[in-house]
Amino acid sequence: MLAPRPNPLQDLAAAFVLLTRLPIPWRFVSNNPPDLNSSVWAFPVVGAVVGGVGALGYGLFLSLGLSAVISAVLAIGVMVLLTGAYHEDGLADVADGFGGGQTVERKLEIMRDSRIGAYGMIAIVLVMALRIGGLSELSAEQSITALLVGGILSRLMVVFVMHVMPPARTDGLAYDTGRPNFGRFFFGATMAVGATIWLTDSMLGLYVTGVAVVSCVIMGWISERQVGGYTGDVLGAVQQVSDIAVLLFLLTYWGAG
Repeated sequence: MLAPRPNPLQDLAAAFVLLTRLPIPWRFVSNNPPDLNSSVWAFPVVGAVVGGVGALGYGLFLSLGLSAVISAVLAIGVMVLLTGAYHEDGLADVADGFGGGQTVERKLEIMRDSRIGAYGMIAIVLVMALRIGGLSELSAEQSITALLVGGILSRLMVVFVMHVMPPARTDGLAYDTGRPNFGRFFFGATMAVGATIWLTDSMLGLYVTGVAVVSCVIMGWISERQVGGYTGDVLGAVQQVSDIAVLLFLLTYWGAG
């Protein structure tokens, strides 16, 4: 039997269904369930839209006369509402599991618990503080660029982990999605890096991409040692950590300049 032909619009819609709370009426898109494996190339596109919404909100709040700190808080709040705190929840679960579990089984059990513990709360507070502080220290134009680049590269890092690491469980969404097709991963990566270079400049774009990759590799290494692979929560943590790494690097780079 021939494999179904790729449908970019379905892939894009599936990526938004997975990564955001946008009310997409899937029944008008396809009669089949969303193909999450096929949609991974579009993850950076979703990141660009989420970052773009945050950037638009940040610029709007600044134009209303609000301070940079308040504008950053509100812009981040808009993005969290748009994504349903999907990645932040993953980061909190990973912090609780890796910090509180003594065995692999216990770590995975804690990560599946919907309750948030001390490690998870501390992780969320630190990430939010770094994001708000980092954005408010940049100029308006730099903050908008950082939101866009961070959104794009951090979602690409999610796909990178899915491509190079094994799932830690034999059930769940991460396992069911499977390893992304290399062609789709490469296409998404090409778009993401190209957009990053376009939004910054050639060398800075390559530097910040490298920072995102390094942060992703570190998170992947920690996850491999802790639970033997990745889970959906680990992917959320990868997105958050790489997003913060991009922001802090740009803050340092532009500050030094």
